[in-house]
Amino acid sequence: GVQTCALPIFQMKEYAPALYSSAHPSGEFVRGPALQEKKNNPIILFSTPGESIYSTLLDDAREIKAKNGHLISFAFEGQDDLIALSNYAFKLPDVPPLLSPFVMSGLMNNLVLKLSETYQKSLAVSAEKFSDLA
Repeated sequence: GVQTCALPIFQMKEYAPALYSSAHPSGEFVRGPALQEKKNNPIILFSTPGESIYSTLLDDAREIKAKNGHLISFAFEGQDDLIALSNYAFKLPDVPPLLSPFVMSGLMNNLVLKLSETYQKSLAVSAEKFSDLA
């Protein structure tokens, strides 16, 4: 849940502060981030193998698509409805529900690392271009 996302979000804010990032529980999504979503900001959705929470995530994904949002999802095998709604989807092998937070936290940390590396490289390129102008 949100606790699993908290550390990667804080790391993202530290390593790439210009990139907007926040974590929200699926139950609050429709009243919060979905209303504030900007069209150019992708929504990254991390799924869960638990059926009751998955149905809420699926409703959130439908809401994102209804507003023409850009959805990137990390879904487990058999979650074909979520995968079909996503602009990009990463399919994970099915794991027991108690292990899914470990799978997702590893993915989140890797995603933060890659995004921050890309952000730092773009800053270096920008600095190089401006130094040539001086």
